[in-house]
Parts: sequence; C-alpha cells; structure tokens
Amino acid sequence: MKKLAVKVWRLFFFANFFCTLIFFYPFFRWWLFSGPRWYKTALKVQRFWAGWLLFWSGIRVRIQHAEPLPEGPKIWVANHCSALDILIMYDLVPEYFHFVAKRELANHKLFGVMFGKTHIPILRDSMTDSFKAMQRAADDVKNGSSIVLFPEGTMQYEPGRMNPFKNGAFKLSVDTGAPVIPVAFPDNLKRLPFTYNVLYPAGGPGKVRVLTGRPLYPADFNNDVKALSEAAEQQILEMLRA
Repeated sequence: MKKLAVKVWRLFFFANFFCTLIFFYPFFRWWLFSGPRWYKTALKVQRFWAGWLLFWSGIRVRIQHAEPLPEGPKIWVANHCSALDILIMYDLVPEYFHFVAKRELANHKLFGVMFGKTHIPILRDSMTDSFKAMQRAADDVKNGSSIVLFPEGTMQYEPGRMNPFKNGAFKLSVDTGAPVIPVAFPDNLKRLPFTYNVLYPAGGPGKVRVLTGRPLYPADFNNDVKALSEAAEQQILEMLRA
C-alpha cells in the first residue's frame, strides 16, 4: 500500500508540474518574457507557481536562518539533490534573483522560455561559455540582482554528501563583493529523490527544512576564491549532517 501511495504521489506531483507549466506557458512566452519591464512580474508569477506546486504536493517548507540576511544582492549557493531545490529557492530568496543553470534548460521547448530570457544558461564544459555566463551574472549583481547557483554542477544522490564545488560562484563573489549565503536542503532527497526505483519507490509529502548558514564576505577571506569556497562547502556539509 505504501509503494502504491508513493507512486500516486509522484505521478500527481509531476502531472501538476507539467499541466501548470503548460497553462502558464503562453503568459510567459508572449507577455511576461516579452521585455525587461515585465521580468520582475514574471518572477512573482514563478514564485506563485512554485508555491502552488509545493502546497498541493503537501511539501511544508521550514526555513531557518543562522543569522539575519544582509541587505543588497547576494550569491546564494546550495547543495543540489532534488527537483525540489529549485522550487524552494523561489520561496527562500526574498529579493529579485536569477539562476545560473545548465544550458539544456534554456534549449528545452517548455523551460527555455524562462531560462533563456532572465536566468543565465551555462555550458559548463566550455570555458568561453562559462566566462560569458559569469560575466553576465556579475553585471546582474552590479545592477542589484542576486544570483542562485548550485556549485556542485550536478545532483548528488547520497544523503549528507556533496560533489566537489566548482569555483564560479565564489569568483563571482570576489569580483563583485557580494556575500555568499550557504544553503542546505537536508530533507529534499528524502521527499523527492531524482532517481526512481519502480520496485522500491521513495518520496512523499511532509516537512522539509531549509537551513542558511553564516553569510560569507569575500573580504574576510582576503578575496581568496578557494578559501571562500571551502568555507561555504564546510558550512553546508555541517548543516546537512546536523
């Protein structure tokens, strides 16, 4: 019975996701992403959509901040283990922001309308493309926008572990002076694992904790990209294992 309930829940989650995405698609394509003056409105609609999906899926988000968040643009970095990570970021980040995400999303027939306009696609295997993407991200920060990145570059499917961090987020912090906000999702892998086992399905509704660590300012690390990256990675690992 439990396996059947998990299968039904996962089916409902993804059906809800794609049906609502198709509903919003015309608004995104021909209105909200038609020009920069609508982009902040587009983000509000994306926040509503993400909240809708979480609410009707029975996912209850509980955010815990280690310290008050600083004012101004920030570089948000989080572990990546589930599709829930992206949805919850819309609830977590209070200011206007852009994701830096893999280019495949920008080329997707449905997702591309969003990720190809405001969010920043990146081809991680190309140094030239990565450089241009981070230049664009730096311009966004200087213009007052926050940036959200998953520095592992890919999902990690083992609880309490992370893939090695890439340097892009932390070089961006050094180049712009914007603080890094470490974020941990200790429960998302349990609620909605990306991998699916037909015989032993996992996932389901419930509470998910979202933990933010101490803000990290590049000046406190002598603008050392590696030291900043290691400090963020350590904070996130500690929060994942708490």
